[in-house]
Amino acid sequence: MTLVGIGTDLLVSSAIDEPIEDGVLIVDDGRIVWSGPLSELPGFPCVWSSWHPPVLAPALIDAHTHLSIETPGREFEQLEAPDAVIATRAARFASEIVRSGVGGVRLLGEPGDLSTQFADAAEHDPHGWPSIVSCGRGIRPSHAIVSVADIVVDTEDDARRGVELVASSGADWLKLHATPSSLRGDPIEPLFSASLLRLLIELGHDAKMRIAVHCHGGPAADICIDAGVDTIEHGRFLSDEQLKRMADSGTTLVSTVGIGAIARHRQSGEPLLALLSELAEPVRRAKRAGVQVIPGSDAIHGRFSLELHALELAGFTPKEVFTQSTRVAADICGFASLGSLEIGKVARAVGLRSNPLDDVSVWDRVVGLVGPGGLLIPHSDAVAMA
Repeated sequence: MTLVGIGTDLLVSSAIDEPIEDGVLIVDDGRIVWSGPLSELPGFPCVWSSWHPPVLAPALIDAHTHLSIETPGREFEQLEAPDAVIATRAARFASEIVRSGVGGVRLLGEPGDLSTQFADAAEHDPHGWPSIVSCGRGIRPSHAIVSVADIVVDTEDDARRGVELVASSGADWLKLHATPSSLRGDPIEPLFSASLLRLLIELGHDAKMRIAVHCHGGPAADICIDAGVDTIEHGRFLSDEQLKRMADSGTTLVSTVGIGAIARHRQSGEPLLALLSELAEPVRRAKRAGVQVIPGSDAIHGRFSLELHALELAGFTPKEVFTQSTRVAADICGFASLGSLEIGKVARAVGLRSNPLDDVSVWDRVVGLVGPGGLLIPHSDAVAMA
């Protein structure tokens, strides 16, 4: 394949390197083979793209989403659709995700074998789909109401069968639902008994899977922190003491502020930014406690910048927002080849209007995309570069 060169006024290669003026990205077969200043470019025999974005930066990582549904609302109704309809919608959601500047997603629960189908689609169409890591099918008890978790665990034997089922599917993560939705009942009521939750976490660790737990707080959060889960999802009602212990143990909080803000905005008409600021209070407390925080959309497709604004409203600087949603999120979720524009990484880059280290709002409207196969996708038209 012909090497493709892309010039930019400012190359923001990663969250830890200084931005490079008059930067260049050289892509070969979906990988970055050069990233640096034009003045130091070796003599690559490449084809130069006519697209020259003001800023080129690594694509974002959405640490919590689903492709079988969109939120908020009507999740069960959406999953009653024929498989072909679900697949068609998922392809549309994937395109919206990519075009919003997201290059990798962690799927945290899809019924049946949908996660496998989505991963296959992403492999065959890396330009229209983000890169994927997945937990496969989520685990819940029979009395829990969860649209995207269909492995039911009520006993120790159920737990062993359920975890084995997830592990044998090749899932990267094990997803457990330890408390109800914040919209249904008591959001900190434990769904599993303490002994069964501990067993599920132990079995997940024994199967060499990382563990993500839907948990808003309460006794279940204590068990999750003590047992060493990798990420706690949502965490709206975590206590200050629990946050301190999360910071001490290295447990990550995945913040999902936008879904609640949009739901209330649709009901009440309250300003969205004001709602984001109000609902970001748990994230604000987590930052003060020193907890590692990364953002997740929770299936609000194509509007990931809401989560970035929520981080900023919670006290993160624009540079910190960029760091947490690229390099840090890639490391935690398991995207070894994403998170920066370093040589050897997968070529997932985003064209922006100005420097994301200074301004979070640049993510509200990205100006173009570089896909892993050397395809440039401006918002106007798709343009093949090689």
